[in-house]
Amino acid sequence: MKTQNGYISIPKDGVISLSLQKEIEKALPQPLVRPGFTFVKYEWIELSQIKYKDKAGNTDNPVRLDGTKRDGETLRASLSKGIDVRELAPSVYPNNNLMNGHHRLYELKYLGYRVWVFAVYQPDNASFTEFQTTLEDALEDFRFSSNDGKGQRPVTVAEVTEGVRRRFANDPLDKPKMVKYIKSLDLSFSGQQCDAIANKVIKDRSRKGVIEYYDRDKALEYVDGLGVHLLNTNAGSSVERLMPFIMQNFVNNGTPLNIATFDSDACSHKEIDDKQEISLDKLEALDNLILQYAANRLINLDKKPYEVKGSIPQKIVKDVPMPEGLV
Repeated sequence: MKTQNGYISIPKDGVISLSLQKEIEKALPQPLVRPGFTFVKYEWIELSQIKYKDKAGNTDNPVRLDGTKRDGETLRASLSKGIDVRELAPSVYPNNNLMNGHHRLYELKYLGYRVWVFAVYQPDNASFTEFQTTLEDALEDFRFSSNDGKGQRPVTVAEVTEGVRRRFANDPLDKPKMVKYIKSLDLSFSGQQCDAIANKVIKDRSRKGVIEYYDRDKALEYVDGLGVHLLNTNAGSSVERLMPFIMQNFVNNGTPLNIATFDSDACSHKEIDDKQEISLDKLEALDNLILQYAANRLINLDKKPYEVKGSIPQKIVKDVPMPEGLV
């Protein structure tokens, strides 16, 4: 068996010797081990026999929010070289139902291949996690996990967020349990990312039927043409960022700047009211501070209100020790 930079060329007509098949199978990485399924064997399957439509007739990987990408020039170039034995084979479960590798299947057919090697899995109810009650649950989790290795488009935070939303749709809001579920997918997400996903799902459900959600883009679209500047009462430095616009407008026009507030994180009416009050109080306090600063500045024009003492040393020079203190 001859490999070329990790690739083994195979004929596109599907006529592959049994010995070459076995050698390729032996060279492939260890199959993915995930709850809900057990690896059985490798099998060389006619691509026309692979079933890849869901119950609604969709042909994309259902865990993907934007569907299966069709512009994979890099993947197409890779597959044209043959089988990359450094990568996991695409997977199927009984009756040749595709588990992952939807994009790969599309490109293989485009390139004219008739047969490819697949990892065959058998459902294993005994290995279900506490978060899996159906085969569909286990299959979704498998798909998430199989899109976290090299060679695949990494699963996104937004996609996992939707997965968590679906999995806990009928369960009580339980952040530790949600975080535990995300970690069970064995993704390369930080603890902070797992917390953020759980928080978003919890907040979105808490505000459902109570608060209309607006992020900045949606808020900008809403106020388009109204002649106002936005103040997000949830953002920590929103007031400080807005103040220069208020000052410049007053200097140029002598008129107030029209402002509209919104809260990108509120889950209750009280939260909207409270955070709006806090932000407007902060805005007024900052305006008063500016007035006091201007008054003192006018009677001390000969004094610069700041002095640069130096910089923290950051420039590394070979064989020269870093200086102490400021430079």
